[in-house]
Amino acid sequence: MTDAYVSRAVAYSRKNNTAAALADLNTAIGRQPDLERAYFCRGILHFNTGDNVDAEADFNKAIELDPQDAKALYGRGLAKHRNGDATGGDADMAGARALDPYVEKRM
Repeated sequence: MTDAYVSRAVAYSRKNNTAAALADLNTAIGRQPDLERAYFCRGILHFNTGDNVDAEADFNKAIELDPQDAKALYGRGLAKHRNGDATGGDADMAGARALDPYVEKRM
């Protein structure tokens, strides 16, 4: 059931309905706080809206739940760059590429 909220959030996001997407992701996380995918998707949503601090926090949580998630690590690297941490961002992006050489294309 919780995955349905995440899937609907992705659909809302594609239609630029950020408020509805965020509401569904928050509901999913509230119902299942260990759902890595929800944190990753919310991180993307925050990043795309320029909320880089919250994006980095969500990517951190996604990585905590799944340390092998190359996309979350890459996303955190992008958020770190926007937050002024180029060195940390580069390290995360390199780590993501080590996990998945095609991560940039998947993002």
